[in-house]
Amino acid sequence: MDDQMIIGWNGAKQTDFGVVPLQFDHNLHQHALFSEQSLARIFDRLDRKDYYVNTMDVTAHNVRSRREGEINGLSGAEVLHAVKNGQIWILLLHPEKAGPQYLELLREIYAVIGHRQPGFHPYLEKMTLLISSPNIQVYYHCDIPGQTLWQVRGNKKVYVYPNREPF
Repeated sequence: MDDQMIIGWNGAKQTDFGVVPLQFDHNLHQHALFSEQSLARIFDRLDRKDYYVNTMDVTAHNVRSRREGEINGLSGAEVLHAVKNGQIWILLLHPEKAGPQYLELLREIYAVIGHRQPGFHPYLEKMTLLISSPNIQVYYHCDIPGQTLWQVRGNKKVYVYPNREPF
């Protein structure tokens, strides 16, 4: 188990875990599964039902401009090139289908959390990967409680709203 996977887990965060949104540093950006080659390989191995590819008009700020597409006839490297140079985001629903190493990493992540947070027992262990273009915008949406977001590359601005009206 990589005890340095999550950095800065201290007593205060242990107390606040599951109560309020928390922010941690991690070392997943150094993991081989997130290299360009590994990410490209995922696209070479997944079926259409295992991903969503989307875009929005970033100038109009209109949620109705969202469009879904598909990857046809491109290599994984070409898909990553399109992401880097375009205005799209791709949600990979089952990265473990591209290789069991992703399932192993997921189990390691939960083991590290369980080690750091006594009594933690998730009812579901699931991983999705979101690969997005620089400066792409995803408008207001709601994720189910208990989500974790691990930003591996780049920057992301996340707004957390209270769970009461008008949100």
